Amino acid sequence: MEHKCQSCAMPLKKEEDHGTGKNGEKSHDYCQFCMQNGQFVVEMSLDDYIQKQTEIAIKRFGMPRAKALNMAQEILPTLKRWKK
Repeated sequence: MEHKCQSCAMPLKKEEDHGTGKNGEKSHDYCQFCMQNGQFVVEMSLDDYIQKQTEIAIKRFGMPRAKALNMAQEILPTLKRWKK
């Protein structure tokens, strides 16, 4: 099973993919784009984050908007950061 960021679902394949905790140690749960020095890089609501990730999927991967939005709505709420 592939380990992924518990904020954005990015695969954590290499050491440099991992974010950092307060003491500079590598985070096991979050990527470098979501967690730095033990804090989330961007603080926003789940709904806003779904919109942000949808736009990234469209621009970076050329994904159709409806597919990108559907994936974000299905995946993100299941991750540790967003679970209620």
